[in-house]
Formats: sequence, structure tokens, C-alpha cells
Amino acid sequence: MGNDKKNRQSTGQDADPVHVGVTLPGSPCQRLMESLKIMQQAQIIIDYHLPEHLKGHCRIGSIKSGTLTLVTPNAAWALHLKGMCSDLRYALQTHDAYSHIRQVIVKVKPPRDRKREQRSLKPAQLPSEQTADMIASVAQDIEHPALKQALQRLARHRRS
Repeated sequence: MGNDKKNRQSTGQDADPVHVGVTLPGSPCQRLMESLKIMQQAQIIIDYHLPEHLKGHCRIGSIKSGTLTLVTPNAAWALHLKGMCSDLRYALQTHDAYSHIRQVIVKVKPPRDRKREQRSLKPAQLPSEQTADMIASVAQDIEHPALKQALQRLARHRRS
């Protein structure tokens, strides 16, 4: 019995699979952890070189093929960041781990806030009686059949 347990331990059968994946060199989990560490360190460098008003509005999206992508929630912040790309690239290139960075680009990726999206949508409004009459009179003079039918349908939906 003792020999059986000793054999299982030496083959790694009792080992925690999560920790085994992290400790195996070259494993996908190990590569992911290294990539995450590189991105975290790059974020620290970027944050250090950003002005205070930009620090909370920028994050690293990816580092691929010598291009570092910064992500920001709107175009206004992107405009500020684009003006700093060459300075940020130079700051990164001074560190050995980021000497391969040849380009820093900025992309806008708005946050996905469903409640906010729903609040900003206004309910459809029906045309007033006067507007509906005007649409109906325009529809009478239209020769294009599909447009004429669409305008007539719109004219039927009116506020009361």
C-alpha cells in the first residue's frame, strides 16, 4: 500500500491539476500567466508616464507582433492618448522586456453597461394628428409603391 502511494506521487497523479499546469514550463497556463505578468508590468509603466487626468481612462488591451494596443472608453480620451503614443512607446522601449514594441495604438471600446443603454433609449413617439395628416397627403402624391405604403402605414399611427 505504501509503495502504491509513493508511485502515484512520483507520477503526479495526486498533484493538484491547477498547480501542475502552472508549474510545467511551456504549458498553456504558464504562458498565459507570463503574458498576464508582462501586461501588468506594461500597465504600471504606462500609468507612471500618463498625466493624472488620463490614468483611470486607459488600459492595455493587447501586446502582439510589436504593437501595444491601449483601450479607452470613449473618443475624447482616445484623442488625448493618441497624442502621447510616441512618448509611451519610448518609455516602454527603455525596458528590456518591451524593447520589441514598435507601435502603440489606441482603440475605443465603450463599457458594456446594459442599464445605461436602456435608459438612454427613448420610447418611439407617435406622430401628432397634424403630422399624420401631412404624411398621408404626401403619400397620395408618391408613385413608388413601397414608399407610398410605408407612409400610409405611418400616417395611420397617430396620437389621440
